[in-house]
Amino acid sequence: MKRPVGCSLLLLAVLMLGVPVLVFASRQNRAASEAAQHANVEFHTITSGDVTVAVTALGQVDADVSANLSVASAGRVAEVMAQPGDVVLVAGKGHETGQ
Repeated sequence: MKRPVGCSLLLLAVLMLGVPVLVFASRQNRAASEAAQHANVEFHTITSGDVTVAVTALGQVDADVSANLSVASAGRVAEVMAQPGDVVLVAGKGHETGQ
C-alpha cells in the first residue's frame, strides 16, 4: 500500500521547520551556559603586606562564614609568576567578592 502524498508532505514540512528550531534552541542554551560561567570572574591587583588579626577577649570566637578547602591532587607551589602591582584574574566556581 502506498502512503498518501499529504502525509509525506506534512512530515517533510515538520522536519524542515522543526530541525532549525531545535538547532537554534540548543545554541541559545549553550550561549546562556557560557555567559553564566563568565559572570563569575573578577580582577584583583596583587599587593604585598602582613595580615595580622588579634583577638583579646574571654569566650568563644565563631566565624560568620567558614569553608572546607580541598584540592584535586596534592602538590607544592613551585613558582608564583605574579609580582606586586600585577593584575590577576580570579575565577572559579563559587567564588565570592571579598573572600
